[in-house]
Amino acid sequence: MTLKVLHVTAYDERGGAAIAASRLHFSLLNIGIESQMLVQQKSSNASSILAEKKFFLKRINRILSFLDTLPARILKKNISNFSPALFSSFGLVKKINRLNPDIVHLHWVCNAMLSIEDIAKIKPPIVWTLHDNWAFSGGCHIMNACPNHNFDNHNCGPVPNSIFKRKKKIYLKKLDLAIVSPSKWLYELARNSELLHEKLNTCIPNAANIEFFKPMNTSEARERWNLPKNKRIILCGALNLSTDLNKGLVYLRDAWNNLNDPLVELVVFGCDEAHRQDLGFNGIVHFVGKISNENTLNTLYNAADLCIVPSKQENFSNTILESLSSGTPVVAFDVGGNGDLIMHQKNGYLARPYDIEDLVNGINSILQHSGEKDMRMHARSRAEDLFNPTKVAQAYRDMYVNFLSSTPNNKYLKN
Repeated sequence: MTLKVLHVTAYDERGGAAIAASRLHFSLLNIGIESQMLVQQKSSNASSILAEKKFFLKRINRILSFLDTLPARILKKNISNFSPALFSSFGLVKKINRLNPDIVHLHWVCNAMLSIEDIAKIKPPIVWTLHDNWAFSGGCHIMNACPNHNFDNHNCGPVPNSIFKRKKKIYLKKLDLAIVSPSKWLYELARNSELLHEKLNTCIPNAANIEFFKPMNTSEARERWNLPKNKRIILCGALNLSTDLNKGLVYLRDAWNNLNDPLVELVVFGCDEAHRQDLGFNGIVHFVGKISNENTLNTLYNAADLCIVPSKQENFSNTILESLSSGTPVVAFDVGGNGDLIMHQKNGYLARPYDIEDLVNGINSILQHSGEKDMRMHARSRAEDLFNPTKVAQAYRDMYVNFLSSTPNNKYLKN
């Protein structure tokens, strides 16, 4: 019998979690698993991705999404980093149970996609891939964006306390719930957390899209972007770079301004020229805006000598994964899951956390590296060897079967 998996996530193409979920979904299809996605907001045209079509219900879901952000607004928290998960999309749980898959695979389910309480109402076994800290926190997605929060003591006030207690109650009810963490760092946090330590915890990396992100001729790539061939190019990209504190704008700006090398130019994607004054960069900086097409983004990675990812916290960065797949070394802080992707001074540089001087050292070490071709080769080979989509899909398939074998009365093994 073919294994049937239903991925549930808020978006199919918007944000890192959505991209990782979509890549896994299509990788599972390629190895013969009957996979579907159920999303709140659909951007692609894929028939295997399901979303609400009725205009009236879509409007209701948008209202619920806004209402779900009210606690963050009232508490004056960053609404992108705090989710109470009070509401579900209209009729979502009934739709999940009616589809009756062997596995319901959760990804990023906030923004009124799925309430905490509705998790226990899902009848099939649940596998949940964590893309941040939210599943075991009092509502915060990113630990370093809420430095006073302690996940096990949850001393952030009555609202985070209540969210934490709601999760604890529901997780105890939903016994057939397994947790997957893409990075070793997140795996250790989840399996040692108060909320998830009794669940089955597994570490499986996200898949790289190695068919789209791949090495190409650097000169040709620079011609496409009208970038100079006689300069060294540093690339940096992130959505909401100027507003999301976790993206590390202050570290990027300080490192760039301290570098002060006329032979080096900076390319920023994800925000446009209008943000130049907000960002405060000196020197020659090219703003290329948001890029949604993967082939186009691949040419940009290939136009660069290195990519810098100065985030305060990363679980399993798509930007790092894409850059390495393209054969472009990466400089980042040695935080979160970055060490799962970057081999220090082999395919990139892991700087001491939040140390600007060491971040600049990392940039210089790669720009001046005599074995640049070897570093690019190691970047690509690591993506091919460890984050190959077929290998990742097979690891998930094995995990699904092992989990179902430990789940009593599941219909898949009976058939």
